[in-house]
Amino acid sequence: MAEELPSYKTELISIENLEKDYYEIKIKKPSDMNWVAGQYMRLGLPTKEVTEKKKLRALSFASLPEDDVILLGTRTGKEISNFKQNLLTVQPGEEVEVKGPLGQFTLPEDGNQTLVFFAGGVGVTPIRALLEKLAKDKSKRTIKFVYSSLDYYFYKEDFAEFKKSLPNAEFIFVR
Repeated sequence: MAEELPSYKTELISIENLEKDYYEIKIKKPSDMNWVAGQYMRLGLPTKEVTEKKKLRALSFASLPEDDVILLGTRTGKEISNFKQNLLTVQPGEEVEVKGPLGQFTLPEDGNQTLVFFAGGVGVTPIRALLEKLAKDKSKRTIKFVYSSLDYYFYKEDFAEFKKSLPNAEFIFVR
């Protein structure tokens, strides 16, 4: 039998349309929730009528567990799913459900191991959390980060800030 995921009722702080169909979501972090950089969660919208079979969506944490906010990134795409249509109507203060954490896309324990990250588009969200963790720890690891996007780079300003604390890191942005 599958283990029941921890579930938390919390509230939306904001949803911001950053560019075209890219959105940044901020959710109030439940005080007893914890995760490791690189993990993801499932988001539910208990106040909305989601008509799709899947009532929850997997979204990677772009923030660290010591933050007061859960930071997420998503895109709607050309054909917006019913879930995302509903998500975009959630108002600040409205209840959302968070389940998790899940996933094992975390930093290796060997602190000397070279790290190479490749990301495209919104797939960069867990890497943002990993790079923030490395920057906060002032890691001396060799890091190569290649980020490809056709039209918009999520968190590009954050990456520039993280780079200041990562002397052996190279960040490459390509189209």
